[in-house]
Amino acid sequence: KLNDGQTQNKLSKVFYSISGIYTLSKTNKELYDTSSLDIVNLLKHIKSFQLKNKLFTDQVKSSKSKSSVHKSSMALSAVAKILTLPYLTDEQRESLKSDEVKELLNAFMDAANTLVKDYNKIGSDMVSYSSSLTATSVVLEAINEFISAASSIDGLAESFIKFND
Repeated sequence: KLNDGQTQNKLSKVFYSISGIYTLSKTNKELYDTSSLDIVNLLKHIKSFQLKNKLFTDQVKSSKSKSSVHKSSMALSAVAKILTLPYLTDEQRESLKSDEVKELLNAFMDAANTLVKDYNKIGSDMVSYSSSLTATSVVLEAINEFISAASSIDGLAESFIKFND
């Protein structure tokens, strides 16, 4: 199920597959062998759920495709988990430094920038996402998780200056 989930056509299934892999591999190296994961293709697959407005949808190329703060948060969280998987091979670690991955991470950073601005004001000093405490928490956690994971990779910290802007 975890292997099949990586290539599903629903972002939620991809997210739960990656979350399961991440949890198992963090718990015990023998529970899931991450050495066979194609990091670049996983990131590309997640990016395939990104819409023109830079946010994410649950189904690719569907007439029902509409952006969602929840799905966008799932995408950023899944990327963070991929970037911080334990026990990656040297080849996998090297792929994280490639120009292709940097380009993909820039697209995810665009999503984080768009997502963080997609809020509702509450009074003069508070914001909410989707008028929901749950959504607000999920959005903020996912953005933080993504930025922390991506900025921990050598040579990528400079890519995140635009988030501060």
